[in-house]
Amino acid sequence: MKKGELADAILETLFLFACPKFINSIALDSDQREGIIDPTSHDLQTFQIMVKSEAVVGTLRSYLKLYKSIEIDELARFLGVEKVVLRELFLVFENKAKTSQLRGWRWKGRGC
Repeated sequence: MKKGELADAILETLFLFACPKFINSIALDSDQREGIIDPTSHDLQTFQIMVKSEAVVGTLRSYLKLYKSIEIDELARFLGVEKVVLRELFLVFENKAKTSQLRGWRWKGRGC
């Protein structure tokens, strides 16, 4: 078993243990019963995608701290993604940076 597979198995085990079993995050349509999927497995897939994007964004952050100027082609090659995917990662990175700045400002502004 590879390290990535082990991490996926551990994440799956922890998520299935901790996730709420009584909440259905998928809106069910009473007319279409054929396409119903298990809500827990759907939430697990969504969680795994979020965790993987967090890991890539962390790697992107470290490359941006390391290099003052780098071509987007070279950075995409370092990360092992295409240029289009790298642009999406930049948007995720920018959104996370703005969100954390706004959260910090809000809490400081209220005197907490």
